[in-house]
Amino acid sequence: MPIFDTRTVVLVAFLTITLSFVSLFALYRSLPRLLPGLREGVMALFGWASGSGLILLRGSIPDFLSVVFGNILMTGGIWFMAIGLRLSSQGPLTRKTPPWVAATLGNVGMVYFSLTSNYPALLLFIAGYNGVLFGFCSAFAWQVRPLGFASGVTAFALGLAATTSLLRALTLVGGFDVVTQAFDPLILQRWYLSLMALAMLSTSMGFSLITYERLNKLLDTANSVLESEVAARTADLRQEIGRKQALERLLASTTESERRRIGNELHDDLGQCLTGISLIAEVLSRELGKANQYLSEHADAIQRAASEAIVQVRRLAHGLIPVALEPGGFGDALAQLARASSVQGIDCKFEFDEPVDIKNPDVAANLFRIAQEAVSNAMRHAKARNITIRLDEIEGKVVLSVADDGRGFVWPQPQTANGRGMGIMDFRTLLISYRLDIVSTPGRGTLIKAMEC
Repeated sequence: MPIFDTRTVVLVAFLTITLSFVSLFALYRSLPRLLPGLREGVMALFGWASGSGLILLRGSIPDFLSVVFGNILMTGGIWFMAIGLRLSSQGPLTRKTPPWVAATLGNVGMVYFSLTSNYPALLLFIAGYNGVLFGFCSAFAWQVRPLGFASGVTAFALGLAATTSLLRALTLVGGFDVVTQAFDPLILQRWYLSLMALAMLSTSMGFSLITYERLNKLLDTANSVLESEVAARTADLRQEIGRKQALERLLASTTESERRRIGNELHDDLGQCLTGISLIAEVLSRELGKANQYLSEHADAIQRAASEAIVQVRRLAHGLIPVALEPGGFGDALAQLARASSVQGIDCKFEFDEPVDIKNPDVAANLFRIAQEAVSNAMRHAKARNITIRLDEIEGKVVLSVADDGRGFVWPQPQTANGRGMGIMDFRTLLISYRLDIVSTPGRGTLIKAMEC
């Protein structure tokens, strides 16, 4: 009575190998060229699954079909596995002994012995031939780098299959005496088929593990390359952003310098000319008053027009140069802004605990424009009645804040909202390396802070 059922072992191997074939075939369809040897491994598993399936059908179909074609498919699978493992080890295939020639000769030998009905010779040929092929496969599996658990298991399983096949061939060649029933030819054949099935099962699982290890390595390499490209692109973007910010700062600085130049020319040159005209018109009015009252009135009109022009020029010059360059000029400019904004029932005041002096004219000009925009928004849009401008220095950092008791709004605003004023303030803070914080609640007012980073 047999110790174990060979068909059960072959059936388990058939099902497992078929499952491995399906999974690796799906992987090959997704990555046909990225994993060398994967195609050959898939074909090897297909040969093994088909061959073991034919052997399982023995008795239902003629022996010639089940035994011969089953072994041909399984032998072809061994050849494909050898090629797949060789490609997996990243070594070139030899050209001196093409694998297809040897595989064809082996299949021809199996068909010949089957047709001559020489079953012992057929069994000897298959066992010896497969043992040699499994030996090649095992050698190729040891060459897979890096040699890990999967490649080690695969090489061991293939070595076991080679040893089993060669030992079975030796028992056939030597005609060893049967010492006990445990070594009778039928039992040896059962051991041979079972160990072959288990070896192919282990090899298919090991090759699957090798494939997934190589896939993980490929993904790690791709991730590393992608991370390097992303890092390089990020560095380029940072440089581009840095150049853009430097250009924006230069443009803003140039604009403020041009404003100051025009403001100085208006105040010093045009203002002085208009003052001279006003004085001349005043003297002319006095002199003409004695002789011609009509001309004296025209001179008075010229003097008044010149005086109004002087006021307009000074207002324009102040708008272009809101902050004086002398110490304390920034605080005076904010105080002047508060006074100018306290109109029509609006109380705007400027507060500070200790005077804060800002020496950089570009920083002072941009902070003043931020305060000016915040006050204007509070008056026009928020309908505020009380506005407070504060200038403080906290832990060595300048903080400018504008608070109001207006209607407030939802912040952050939706992208579709018109936030041009907020965008301008945010842009100006970026130019001078400040940070803009906005806290607003509908019905409870708004607080805008520009803080030095």
